[in-house]
Amino acid sequence: MAAMLGGKFKPENLAPIYHKSTNVAKMRDIYEWDVRNRVELGKQTVFYRVVPIYRDDKTIPYALEITVSSNNGDRYSDTIINQDYNKRLGRVLRDEW
Repeated sequence: MAAMLGGKFKPENLAPIYHKSTNVAKMRDIYEWDVRNRVELGKQTVFYRVVPIYRDDKTIPYALEITVSSNNGDRYSDTIINQDYNKRLGRVLRDEW
């Protein structure tokens, strides 16, 4: 997200999440595009925070807590469950969290 808006990519800010179900379908298509549009089209200052939520000693987060607020007063937050949907099986697959 930072690199998309002219910032610096920092690998220490990454957390492992499922690509299609969590990253593309939820993170990118809902929240990251909203933030990008607010910055580029709306010329807003945006605070965007994603906090991984881990269970026990697991290295893959169970969920992600997202907070977005902008200088025009908009603010929202959400929690996304980190899950993988398998189309072939027709069900959600989860790691042993």
